[in-house]
Formats: sequence, C-alpha cells, structure tokens
Amino acid sequence: MFDFSTVKSVTLTPTEIKRFAEFSIFSPASQRAFVAPTPLFHGLARIYVAQRELMGDHGVAIFSTMAEARAWLGLPAVS
Repeated sequence: MFDFSTVKSVTLTPTEIKRFAEFSIFSPASQRAFVAPTPLFHGLARIYVAQRELMGDHGVAIFSTMAEARAWLGLPAVS
C-alpha cells in the first residue's frame, strides 16, 4: 500500500513516475493500493497505475481513504 495521506509535496515529475512504473518487483496479479486523498496525488498515482496496466498489471487501484484501500486489499479495518 502506498499512503499519500500525510505527504505535503512531491519532487518527481510525471515522466519520472512513468519511468519508475516501468519496473516492478511484484507479480502482475499482486494487489497494490494507493491512498491518494487529494486530486494532485490521485493524478500522480493514476500515471503510475496507467503505466502498470500497460505492462500487464491489473491489481493496482487508487482510493481516497485508508479504509477503502484496506477493504479492497482484504485487510481488517483499523480503529
């Protein structure tokens, strides 16, 4: 899980994110979740997800809240 809830700024460019997404240590079937509560981080995560989908991954998703991401991953809720 990638949690951007407390991130204040990013220095990576969209091109760098796309290049980073070209490589993965995960199986194409592995589930990965981004928690991106702001439009900026949702957009940056979408660049990563789109590139991974082009590479054959289908288990990467973006959520606005940690609760949504944990539910999708099948993890228990945190109280």
